[in-house]
Amino acid sequence: GTAVVLGASLGYEAYAIGLSHGVRTVGVELLCSLRDLAEQVRSDRRVAPDLVSFECADALSWRLPKDTRLVYCDDTAWDAHAIQGLAKKLGEELPAGVVVLHNQPHGFNADPRFKLLQVVEVATSWNTRHPLIVHMTQPASSAARAALKGEL
Repeated sequence: GTAVVLGASLGYEAYAIGLSHGVRTVGVELLCSLRDLAEQVRSDRRVAPDLVSFECADALSWRLPKDTRLVYCDDTAWDAHAIQGLAKKLGEELPAGVVVLHNQPHGFNADPRFKLLQVVEVATSWNTRHPLIVHMTQPASSAARAALKGEL
């Protein structure tokens, strides 16, 4: 399967996934200058493009690979509207069983298509307890049943 990093910036999350776990990883960044730097580092360090690659695109309209099994969304600086749009997109396009990691609760926590698995606090340069929220996509029928029962 493929891992996807949305909001890839300079590529560190994509490199961490791809190089640490040998998983094909695609980083998607809205700012083309950051994507260009990430690609330059990839090329300079001779990281195979079939292992880690970067694209300049809007995550809200970018086409997810059919074999996506992990999505990391670095949504720390995204506004609530964009995060809600992304949650809607991922909920509609991803099959059940895909792990989705992100930082902001907007859009995901109230959506029955995402089952909360865990919240982990990680140290960053700006916050010693930065949340990393882990969800898994649910089958549409399971999500609908849980919503009707009020389990979510």
